[in-house]
Amino acid sequence: MGRSEELGTGIRKVYKYSKAYSGSDEIEFLEHDTFITKVPLDAQLFEATIAKGNLTERVHGGINGGINELFKFIKKTPGKRTNEIAGAISVPAKTVEKWLAILKREGKIEFIGSKKTGGYYIK
Repeated sequence: MGRSEELGTGIRKVYKYSKAYSGSDEIEFLEHDTFITKVPLDAQLFEATIAKGNLTERVHGGINGGINELFKFIKKTPGKRTNEIAGAISVPAKTVEKWLAILKREGKIEFIGSKKTGGYYIK
């Protein structure tokens, strides 16, 4: 650990910024088979973060909202392909692919036709 610290300032930066970001400067570094850093979180800081809005709910709300928007789009304009859908709802194609996989797994949509000319439809 000491040798690596000669190359950088990681541990010093953890101590320097921990109070501002975690509410505590009681950092614990453990060096065994792996290197572990324990940073305790201040309860009041944690509660203040929760009071601003539950991050988990915001993330799930965003995903569910996107999937719902995708489902409504397919219902309104059936037969579209992934890239067409992505462009129409302004979402990256990779994200649309993930959402389509969820809807297919739930049995709500299906892909009909060939890979070249087919599209997505509501079941």
